[in-house]
Amino acid sequence: MSQNRHLLRIFVMQTLFESKFRPELKIDDILLRHMNEYSEQKKALSEDSKVFALNLLGNTQACEEKSIQLVSQYATEWAFAELPIIEQAILKLAVSELLMPQKGVPAAVAINEAIELAKEYGSDNSGKFINGVLSSIFKQELHGQSTNSAGN
Repeated sequence: MSQNRHLLRIFVMQTLFESKFRPELKIDDILLRHMNEYSEQKKALSEDSKVFALNLLGNTQACEEKSIQLVSQYATEWAFAELPIIEQAILKLAVSELLMPQKGVPAAVAINEAIELAKEYGSDNSGKFINGVLSSIFKQELHGQSTNSAGN
């Protein structure tokens, strides 16, 4: 499943992005639609993959306020609401992975995945910005905590 996790993070990021523009839809339904469309067009996703993505989305929602607070604290030049929506989605996703890590996902992997998402979907400077914010959050807020423990 590890090769699918990047794809699953893309689905969660896309879901967070889309939900900003389509608040009338249930966020879980958006994610399930993304995964089902992929399964129909490309390759069926395993149940473990679907559970991973749904847990990631649930954790992201559960950590949303804390994520916004931490990003605002460490990205002092920007108000969170002023960040591009794609960067907001990536940061919420990544901070939730730092705060509530899933089994087998160390902090370094979560940060690297967020950087890759930013490079793929953000602006030219998104990767550097996200790296700086997440590294600061990890070093200042979470270093020393057990970030490799199983969250789900």
